[in-house]
Amino acid sequence: MHVRKGIANLVRAMDPLPVIVQNRRMDVLAWNRAAKVLLTDFDALPARERNILRWLFLDPTTRTRYPDWEDVAGPTVAALRAARDPRRPDESLERLVGELSVASEDFARLWAGYRLYKHGHGAKRIHHESVGIMTLNFETLDIPGSEGDFMSVYAADFGSPSEEKLRILLSWAESSSPLKATHTGAPGDIAAGE
Repeated sequence: MHVRKGIANLVRAMDPLPVIVQNRRMDVLAWNRAAKVLLTDFDALPARERNILRWLFLDPTTRTRYPDWEDVAGPTVAALRAARDPRRPDESLERLVGELSVASEDFARLWAGYRLYKHGHGAKRIHHESVGIMTLNFETLDIPGSEGDFMSVYAADFGSPSEEKLRILLSWAESSSPLKATHTGAPGDIAAGE
């Protein structure tokens, strides 16, 4: 699972805005330090577990991280269903759906609802134990030349209490290790955090 070197460099350069890059199966392909501080330590997860759906449905801490968990989980499952193209079989996607359907009653219920959703933009309330609840806007940008990869960027309203909380949170984490990047796979590609 790789992103182009240019995308990986862009993700790093956008710090202190939290940014993650995902593929259509919602595998997390790249992230920056701010995203790691805000959401979860993707570096600490085995590569196979770096998937937003696995994290959202199998890690109980996400129900605290997202005070409106159901409002985040529903559209995320619907976006996965929308990314599923019955004309293009995807064994990895089918395996992910099967695993999550067995492991999480909530995922199975939402998947059975057959909703479709395209990530775009909006706001999420995110709780961090160090600063409390922040309301962050997100913008989802499709990455041209990829097979459905997209970048999610988070930012608070200018001058808001959430912007101050995010700034404080990231300044406290400033001394933590920066994003690790390792060149793997095809020349010119970069896999973040592996």
